[in-house]
Amino acid sequence: MFTSLNRWVGFPNRVYVDSLFSLNQLLKLYNGKRPCFMSVNRYTSKSEAVMDRVVFDFDSKENWRLPYKDTKKLVLFTQKHSLPHKVICSGGKGFHFYFLTEEEPVTEESTNMLYSIQCALNSQLKLETADEPLFAKSNLMIRIPQSIYVSLNRATKKYQTNGNYCRYLRDKDFLEGLMHIKRCIKDKGRQPKPAKNPPKLSELITYLPDFEYKTKTNNTLDISLEQGGVCIPTLSALGVPCLQHFASQPNPSHICRIELTAWLKFQGYTNKAITLFYKGLHWNNFNERETYHNVSSIKPRLPSCKLLKGEWCTTCTLQ
Repeated sequence: MFTSLNRWVGFPNRVYVDSLFSLNQLLKLYNGKRPCFMSVNRYTSKSEAVMDRVVFDFDSKENWRLPYKDTKKLVLFTQKHSLPHKVICSGGKGFHFYFLTEEEPVTEESTNMLYSIQCALNSQLKLETADEPLFAKSNLMIRIPQSIYVSLNRATKKYQTNGNYCRYLRDKDFLEGLMHIKRCIKDKGRQPKPAKNPPKLSELITYLPDFEYKTKTNNTLDISLEQGGVCIPTLSALGVPCLQHFASQPNPSHICRIELTAWLKFQGYTNKAITLFYKGLHWNNFNERETYHNVSSIKPRLPSCKLLKGEWCTTCTLQ
């Protein structure tokens, strides 16, 4: 479900990922240190997406009881009608519920249909904690199952973990209640598997007697995301402040170029993509053939903080 690419991932900076190697490298680096999010939709390009699920995000700052109650309503509803679904505990005090559907392009029509179905379910089942502003949000990002729950402490402005995982729950585990779930999320569990022969999105209308078609998009799609990625990098996608600074200079030092290249290759960028990135930065005396040769000789690894240490370290994602 979550390993079918391409997708945007965020820690929280968003990066466009089109290879499993890049995804695994990024998760190895950030899991447990930063919140790990992934786009709900799969992308065929940076601006074109396909949808294969209806998502409800249930959350509460006070306790788990109301989000659990709402999620249980959807579990019982889908069991009654034999509809494929998955339940994910966020690792905090909330749940993500997925109706699994046949894949189709994200268009104005499909987005409006998705929005209408979510509104109908919200009303029919009298859901209290569903995050309605996220209904049919085309560029929605959501926590990745098996990632460690990390959040930003607004008082200290530092990231912290509560010791839980964002975890997939079988219906049996979910229905055993909150005490059992609290024990389950101490372990990362497994990745949810995709459904076999899921229904079309429009087929869900059959189970919604009060369905009413609504408009979400007003002729526009909110699909655009911050550019970055494993095709050609951008400054914003680097995520490391010192490297962003050095890359934006007209003539970075040899050491800085090595560290920058090693980091980009660690993220999964190809030699050609990195070379084209440097070309677009308009460094002094840039030579494409020579740069490609130098980039090819460098192995992927984390940048050396000892060599790059400076005023940016307090805001660095690698610290």
